[in-house]
Amino acid sequence: TDIEPLLEPCRATVAANLTAAERDSIEVCAFYWGTRPGPEMGGRYQVLVSADTVYDPVLVEPLLESLGWLLSDAPAAFALVTYDRAIGRESAYQAWEGLVSSFFESVEEVAVGDPRRLFQGEDRDEVTVWILRSPSRKSHDRLCGNAALIDQPM
Repeated sequence: TDIEPLLEPCRATVAANLTAAERDSIEVCAFYWGTRPGPEMGGRYQVLVSADTVYDPVLVEPLLESLGWLLSDAPAAFALVTYDRAIGRESAYQAWEGLVSSFFESVEEVAVGDPRRLFQGEDRDEVTVWILRSPSRKSHDRLCGNAALIDQPM
């Protein structure tokens, strides 16, 4: 997250769901979208999970830049990005849908729906999962040579 007050709840979630040994290999830290990850972000990632992070159209491009950067060194890596249309941030979802294919070679959209709605007699799909693989050449060029990307604050 890039929102400081959310770090403690994230840490509490990690602590509640992992063993002590697993917690030792996890660090929850702030990451500002559109910045290059610093050395504290570790090395290669195989899977990135991003839930409810598409909420402001201005932040869509920096989020995509960051995902592309984090996946750029691992050819088999992928990102799972989800959002719930029921929240109603249509302008952010439209920005995402308009840009995502320019950042990744492989983009798959899966409408999952909310299983609770099925029991309430509603069957419309609300939750969408995006599977992103292979940052595009355009994305790579942006990440490697774009002055708009700044180094992460220390």
